[in-house]
Amino acid sequence: EGLGAELHLAVRTAPKGMTLKTAVQDPGVRGFLLKRFGGAKVDVAQETLDLTSKKPKGEHPALILRTRGVSKDLDGKGKHPSTALLLVTLARGRLYLLRVVAVTTEHDYEGLGVEIDYVAWNALVLLDTTPLPVKPAPAAPQPPPKPESIQSPNGWRLVKHAKLTRLQTSAKERSAFLALKLEDADARSAYRIWLYEQPNLRVVDGKRTTAPEIRPWITSTWWAEFAQKHPRGEIVSWRWPLGSAAQRRTFVRLPDLANEKQRITVLRGTQRGLVTMDAAALLRAKCVEKVKRKTIGRRGTVTDAYRGVLQGTTESGRQETVLRFGWRGPSHTYLLFVVLTGDAYIKWGDAIRETLESIEFGVR
Repeated sequence: EGLGAELHLAVRTAPKGMTLKTAVQDPGVRGFLLKRFGGAKVDVAQETLDLTSKKPKGEHPALILRTRGVSKDLDGKGKHPSTALLLVTLARGRLYLLRVVAVTTEHDYEGLGVEIDYVAWNALVLLDTTPLPVKPAPAAPQPPPKPESIQSPNGWRLVKHAKLTRLQTSAKERSAFLALKLEDADARSAYRIWLYEQPNLRVVDGKRTTAPEIRPWITSTWWAEFAQKHPRGEIVSWRWPLGSAAQRRTFVRLPDLANEKQRITVLRGTQRGLVTMDAAALLRAKCVEKVKRKTIGRRGTVTDAYRGVLQGTTESGRQETVLRFGWRGPSHTYLLFVVLTGDAYIKWGDAIRETLESIEFGVR
C-alpha cells in the first residue's frame, strides 16, 4: 500500500571551505532531507554521531538531521506519518549524505523510527578518512623576462635576449678584462658567451704593455687547445651566412648549425696525429677567416678582425661548438668566446643569434 522505507546515499565533491557546521545549514543539503515532505514546514533536530572509520582512526565525526511529519507514500499517493533522518559527514574532499525515510501506519510510527536510527548508525563505514594533503597556493604569475640593453662606457652596446642569463663578473674576472658574462646550463646542454675588453696600451709597474695579438689567439694557439680538449672523432667547421642587409652590418654572427650543407670537415678522425694545423692551414680550411667587412653595427668600424668556428667531441662524448671573434677598436682589443654544448643550439640558438647581431660599436 505504498508503505515502507527507503535509503539513499549521495556522495558529492565538497565545496571549498565547507565544514560540518556549514554543511547542515546548506539549503541543498536540507532540501535533500525534506524533499519527501514537499513544502510542508517541519521541525529539524540536530545531533552528533561518531561514524565508524577504518583508517586512520576508528571513529569519524558526523552530524544527523532528524525530522517527522506527514508525507506522500512511496507510490506518491496518500499522506501518511513519516520519519526521516540525514547523516552528514565530510572526508577527503567529499560530502557524504545518507538519507533514510520511513513511511508508516500510525501503529508502526514509533517502532520504525528506532529501526532507521540503527540503519543510520551502522550502514555507512568509511574506509579512509585521512585528510588530503594541502596544496600550496599557486605562486603569483611572474611577468615574462624582458630584453636588457647593456652599454659600455668604451663605446659599445648590445641587447641581451630575454632567454639568456647575465652573470655578474667577479673582481678577479674583471682584473682579467672580462667585460660581459652570459651563461646557463641544464641536464642536456649549456652555453657560454664571454667578452674580454683589454686596453690596447697600458702601463703596469712602470712598464708599457699591449693587448695580445689576435691572429695567433684565433689560429695556432686555439687549434692546439681545441684539439686537446676534443680528442674524439672529427673536427668540423661551418660556413658563415650572408644574412639580410641588416645582418651584414656585423661580422659577429652565428652560423646555421642545423644546416648540414654548411658543414666543413677540417680534420677526419683517421687524420689525428698526422696533420699539423698552423695559422695558414686554418685560414685555408675556412674554419678561421680574416674578415674583409670590418663593421659591427651601423657606425662601428674596427681593425684586425677575425672570426672562427670549430666543432668537436669531448672526452666524455659531448658535442661542443666553439666560436671565437677578435677585433681591435680605437682604445681596446676585444676577444669574444661563444661555447655551445649538447643541445644548446636547439634551445638557445635564436636568442644567441639575436644577441650577437645586436652588438654595436661607435656608440656615444
